[in-house]
Amino acid sequence: MIAIVLVVMAVTLIGGFYLVKYLVERTFNS
Repeated sequence: MIAIVLVVMAVTLIGGFYLVKYLVERTFNS
């Protein structure tokens, strides 16, 4: 049960990091 929560948190953090990185790059490129 705890392992599932940790996996979800890790995926959310990584996904959020790449989303912010993508938005920042798109903002500076345009």
